[in-house]
Amino acid sequence: MDELFCNKAVENATVFEFGYIAEPQQFEVRQIRFHLARLTGGGEFEAATFIKRGKRKEKTVAVNQLVVIQGWGHPKLDTNTTRTAYGKAKFAAFSNKWDDLLDQHLASLGPRLQLIVDGRKRPQLTRRPERGSQSAESSTHSSSTPDMERRTKAKLHRNEAARLKEKWGIDAVQVRYRETGNWYATLKRFPAALIDLHGYILIPTEEAYRTPSPYINIGKQIGVPKGISAIPGYRRFSFSELIDSTVIADIKKIESDKTTDPTTKQALCNARVGQGKFGSDVRELWNHRCAVTGSFTTAVLEASHIKRWADSNDTERLDPNNGLLLTANLHKLFDAGLISFEDSGNMLVSSKLSSSEQEVLGVIGTKLSKKPSAETANYLSYHRSKFLA
Repeated sequence: MDELFCNKAVENATVFEFGYIAEPQQFEVRQIRFHLARLTGGGEFEAATFIKRGKRKEKTVAVNQLVVIQGWGHPKLDTNTTRTAYGKAKFAAFSNKWDDLLDQHLASLGPRLQLIVDGRKRPQLTRRPERGSQSAESSTHSSSTPDMERRTKAKLHRNEAARLKEKWGIDAVQVRYRETGNWYATLKRFPAALIDLHGYILIPTEEAYRTPSPYINIGKQIGVPKGISAIPGYRRFSFSELIDSTVIADIKKIESDKTTDPTTKQALCNARVGQGKFGSDVRELWNHRCAVTGSFTTAVLEASHIKRWADSNDTERLDPNNGLLLTANLHKLFDAGLISFEDSGNMLVSSKLSSSEQEVLGVIGTKLSKKPSAETANYLSYHRSKFLA
């Protein structure tokens, strides 16, 4: 949601709502506020919160279900000619028929029309779903949003499956990914592979897939009660195959530190690998999108420490405010000191990068997607001291 639109409140407006209804609804509101709201299962969507004129109950719906115009007393939208176009409780959304009908109605208002927002031109989802987050603010939003959430999660799993297939050289025509390795969508093409966070199991033929197994239950989904790591033939990647030698050295140093308690050691090891609480907290802080480009393709996103690991104390190493979620190329540039950021979020680019290289790398005139918090700005100040101007 753009900065000018977010948290904007409008008094005395007329709303046209489309959604899980038999026909469009037109009503008046004393005030309508636009903002980002949480999905029940995680993530955010563009929302509008209002109380209908003459009512007491507040309602929050997705902005893409609304068209809002200024003022009261506008002529009613005539839906008699299209009332039977949709069955009761069927998702009407903005179809061509409703579009035409509404456009004609708005055009008939002439000079009186002052359009505040046209939901048909707003995105369906502005943030990738976040794991495990909830907000009461989303409890009244349209029931279409869980479908959007499921589709987005499925896309993220497909992206991760494709990334690991290439990274690990998996010889399969169809791959499925789940971090826990406990359940997957069914397979149709072979050879196929089921992948989890640490490895995969290869299923060479449909016959092997259909053969009864004590490890796998095939129904509408593939259930793997004990996880795919318990299946004979599971290919587990060693620690050294998953991360580089510098990280391994840091992990060994953490494990040999006798002054640190086991719980903190585990958290530090996970943070150094880029997994665990630090990685997930940084992803949540930046709404699971690259802090610069806005990309939510998991395969290319990395949680980067602003104040580098070697210079941070244990508290700083686990602090999500000391992190940026960046695409792999921006992460490398940031770690190398070839780019940095001002407290305002504007990107600084080193003179060591030629103009042509800056253009190729896409770092000209860019900035962070939101102004850094005071805590993050403090870490950025340290990073700028290491910046190769």
